[in-house]
Amino acid sequence: MSASTLPACEACGWQGRPRRIRCPRCAGTTWVEAALPDATVMAITQVRRHLGVVVEPPEVICLVVTDDGTTFITRCEDSFEPTTGERVSLTFDDGVVAHRLRKSPRARSGAKRKLGP
Repeated sequence: MSASTLPACEACGWQGRPRRIRCPRCAGTTWVEAALPDATVMAITQVRRHLGVVVEPPEVICLVVTDDGTTFITRCEDSFEPTTGERVSLTFDDGVVAHRLRKSPRARSGAKRKLGP
């Protein structure tokens, strides 16, 4: 069963695993469950062998940075091979797993977000 939450510091919002007694950013001690932010893929590799056993198909592993700056090493869901710079959504299922980010109907139509006045 996958979840889309991780513990977050109630004071500053920092998220990470493993759960800690004090937040590494602000030293807060109160934790709440918060939704995982979307992330950007920074690096990708494939694992083809586990202790001498060939893995078919190769397992795709990527380094991602979330919108709030937290870095995770993630497995990618089966049949998903991301590219560097691609946006992904994350779930926690026996480790953090990256999934293809579903585009909103507005993004699929090519609409651009207005920036500034």
